[in-house]
Amino acid sequence: MDNLIDISSYTTFNLPSKVKSITHFTGEENLEEFFAKNDNVFVLGGGSNIILSLDLSDKAVLKIENKDIEIVEQDENNITLRIAAGEIWDNVVSFACENNYSGIEAMSAIPGIAGATPVQNVGAYGEEIKDVLVSLEAYDRIEKKYVTILAEECDFSYRMSRFKKDWKDRFVITYITIKLSKGAPKIPIYKVVQDYFKNNKIENPSIMDIRNAIINVRWSKLPKPSELPNCGSFFENPIVDKVFAAKLQQEFKDLPLFPTDHEDMFKVPAGWLIEHAGLKGVSFGPVGTYEKNALVLVNHGGATQENVIHARDEIIKIVYHKFGIMLESEPEIIK
Repeated sequence: MDNLIDISSYTTFNLPSKVKSITHFTGEENLEEFFAKNDNVFVLGGGSNIILSLDLSDKAVLKIENKDIEIVEQDENNITLRIAAGEIWDNVVSFACENNYSGIEAMSAIPGIAGATPVQNVGAYGEEIKDVLVSLEAYDRIEKKYVTILAEECDFSYRMSRFKKDWKDRFVITYITIKLSKGAPKIPIYKVVQDYFKNNKIENPSIMDIRNAIINVRWSKLPKPSELPNCGSFFENPIVDKVFAAKLQQEFKDLPLFPTDHEDMFKVPAGWLIEHAGLKGVSFGPVGTYEKNALVLVNHGGATQENVIHARDEIIKIVYHKFGIMLESEPEIIK
């Protein structure tokens, strides 16, 4: 493995991992030629939602790093932006908020790049990328050509899209186009955000007030990867039907439930389940849950992919035994 390239620094969980080669896509590279020369390609974005194995010596990495934010069209009510996939997502949110374009301010401080947001329908505090996405541009590895895909073709649902199902590993997203509002932003109804406004005596929050609230709330609950390696929320919030939800709340009186797009289904906070299973701040070897937020797995130092998988499986088993709910992990396991 002497001639291999260590890419651990390109990921937020900082697991040791070595690959055959790495190509930095800045927008000028011809992807058709690249894929013709490389048959085992791993596309890497911001590295915030992946768990790498040590030996990826058979893989050629394509690191998405193109940058651009372009105004496509606008009127008095809305503005449409075409964004290069390699743009840091929070830089996109910052640009929108600074110009009073609303629709993504509640997704502030989410790590990763813009092109990764449609893959798992990234969202936070009541906003999801599906709500603003118009279309995306991508290279089709099967058809060997560049294509434009409309948002309605992506089959979005909670933390899910076709890019994680039948389109998995097929498309390399190069640009996304989103439509934002010039109107007043929606104020998140989440208690932690409302408490921030109350504590800071903000009665009519502006879009920048909302962004600052989200950033403060997120970093009060999540460790910064540069200080303690992690990939943010590790588990998806499970969705249960109203019958099971009522049964849970009868047994666990303080269990919070959140509505979904379907009136008969409710979202259960995975962090609450993990914490109330007694697992907050618990270590499973070099990997453990964060002491301030049970939803986050952290690398205490020297962890490998096997350590992460062990911790994940133990948490899933214990939560299922207590609540009868099977948790699903968010990050992709790359082997």
